[in-house]
Amino acid sequence: GNKSGLYGTSYAAAYTAGIILKLWDIVPRPIIFTFQLKDGPSQKDGWGMIGHESNGAALKPRYNVFSFIDLLKGAKLTHTGDGSWVSALAFRENDTVRVLLVNVDPNGQGYNHSEQVPITIQHAPSGTFMYRLRYLSGLDVTTTDVIENDVWQRQVYVPKNEVVLVEISHKDSLPN
Repeated sequence: GNKSGLYGTSYAAAYTAGIILKLWDIVPRPIIFTFQLKDGPSQKDGWGMIGHESNGAALKPRYNVFSFIDLLKGAKLTHTGDGSWVSALAFRENDTVRVLLVNVDPNGQGYNHSEQVPITIQHAPSGTFMYRLRYLSGLDVTTTDVIENDVWQRQVYVPKNEVVLVEISHKDSLPN
């Protein structure tokens, strides 16, 4: 509860995404909010998702988590492949499958609980698809992939305190 420099780190972003994943299926869905949108004028390490103008008004990593969450639409998919530290949530909207992977290191900055996470999508339509990995930390890689025999499998590296959005879609249909 105390103000801390952790609120401006990838740990806070991964923790926020992890809580949202854990509460996703609660009905009625609880209203999830953050305590403060923007830090106050004299707060270097405030609770906000945006730093105060006097400190550069920088967007903290937690701010960007919600753009990933907004893309989780359509039918929720059953999935396997959660790792030891990584949790996942998967959705199919039309011909696009999105999997949100979250790795929250409960010890904050101390240990390296990075992990290769297996992802398997059953009953995937065969053909050429775009495969995109978007890391909250900024890495964004898009490649072409071929699905054969109705099964798509890949290993995705998820560093500690990271959020990754995996998108599989018909070629040229992924949003920017």
